[in-house]
Amino acid sequence: MLVGWSYGGMVVTGVADRLPEQLAHVVYLDAEVPEDGQSLFDLNGQDFRNEMEAWACSHGKGWLTSFGSADEMDEGERGWIADDHLRRWYVEKLAASPQPIETFRQPIRLLGSDPANKLSRTFFRFPVRGEAFEPLFAPIAERFRSHAGWAYLEIDTNHCGPLVAPKLVADALMSVTADTQRKELTS
Repeated sequence: MLVGWSYGGMVVTGVADRLPEQLAHVVYLDAEVPEDGQSLFDLNGQDFRNEMEAWACSHGKGWLTSFGSADEMDEGERGWIADDHLRRWYVEKLAASPQPIETFRQPIRLLGSDPANKLSRTFFRFPVRGEAFEPLFAPIAERFRSHAGWAYLEIDTNHCGPLVAPKLVADALMSVTADTQRKELTS
């Protein structure tokens, strides 16, 4: 099983496209699911692009970008991660990890290695209403809510579910694993 959370959806999509025969199942945890030719900037919109490019110009020598300083991110994450220690750990990891802006600009190129769409996939939505990512993930979730080739599940948590509700997320992943193993045994 291959799992991607948030921006990890780009990587998961690329791996699943190139190596579908080596995977039993792909899971997206409130993650982007790009189509061929889309970049993270395409999926996240112009405001996000503007913020990341401005950071790269002012702090990253034009080629590195970040979500900001740990203090800036701490304020933004306060509504999602109530535990001060956990939130601080999370934002310090993000702030300490600027990355090349090209990781957001570069479009994914899908080869269509699974033309029959035999690889099973699950999209988990963490649907806290009114959250900042609702405009991004609601349309993605809607694509897969009734898609024949996808399972769609909702977990009652916010976008930071793997951090703030790890047992809920782990239990959901275990149920997907059990279902996948059951299907492999009966095939």
